[in-house]
Amino acid sequence: MPGAENTGIYLACQAMLQAEILVRNQQNTRAYIWAYYPVNHCNFITSASQFGVLHGFVHILRRFCLYSPDAHDIMATEKCRSEVSYLKIAICDDDALCRDQILSIVKTYIKQKNRDISVSVFDRATALIDVAQRFGGYDIYLLDIIMPGINGIKLGVELRQFDPDGKILYLTSGLEFAYESYQAKAFDYILKPIHQERLFSALDDAIRTIANRKEKSLIVKTRENRVKLTMDNILYAKLVDRRVAYYLLDGDIIESNSIRTTFAEYIQDLLADSRFVLCGSSIAVNLYHVTKADYETLFFKNGTQLYIGKRAGRDILSVWSDFWLNGEGNK
Repeated sequence: MPGAENTGIYLACQAMLQAEILVRNQQNTRAYIWAYYPVNHCNFITSASQFGVLHGFVHILRRFCLYSPDAHDIMATEKCRSEVSYLKIAICDDDALCRDQILSIVKTYIKQKNRDISVSVFDRATALIDVAQRFGGYDIYLLDIIMPGINGIKLGVELRQFDPDGKILYLTSGLEFAYESYQAKAFDYILKPIHQERLFSALDDAIRTIANRKEKSLIVKTRENRVKLTMDNILYAKLVDRRVAYYLLDGDIIESNSIRTTFAEYIQDLLADSRFVLCGSSIAVNLYHVTKADYETLFFKNGTQLYIGKRAGRDILSVWSDFWLNGEGNK
């Protein structure tokens, strides 16, 4: 028997060699995987509780561009892609007919647009939350609102606790939840029955927004060289001894040369982006990465905390709330 540290790899090999046995013997059908490469039809069935044990299998499938976790019905991968270049979409709807319709439209979108997108389909909110927490969130969520147990609004709010970036598109038969959808910082709200053109347009807008957010950058002159920083990777910038220190998502800190202008003038490129706002006279914060704010401290999605004081805290709390309520956070 393999050691505990090798259990995932061992089971991965067993699963790949005996896929048909797994398919026939597992009764708790929770996940199917379908892909064109490197095999034409690969079925793997598991339950959510097995994901930790099968982590090795997960990484093997990701390496060969086949994996999308715990999709209740089917994961559709149109072609091989790298983890950096492709997007992930999650569909959650308790109605099987609606799930099939949405999946069909999304698959058509992938083919027509020739995009690198994987799709995971869930029939209940708890399954989506479980997988998103364990294996990372999705770029786009297509969520029904009226579902048993945890409804779509509560699901969106729960997802926001650990995934502030994913674009949430609500698909529902009525407008009565339009206001509540702001609690989850929804990107769009689409009425059922879903029309292909409407969903295509919403997906285009969401993907364009994701791309624009990731592409904006600036050049920082340091003592040694020039460093290109993507604005999406900056948590906040702070004036420290006449230098501007950029605190990044990955924990790195990049310091500029000594500046000869005011802090606000030096970072004007940052402030031209709606995500950034001055916090006092010596700090600029990326509101997009702030997950919680009180009257003295900002909390960022990577666990970083920034003490800003009561005066600045009162102002930033209002600005941060408006940033999401007015839709700026979804641009």
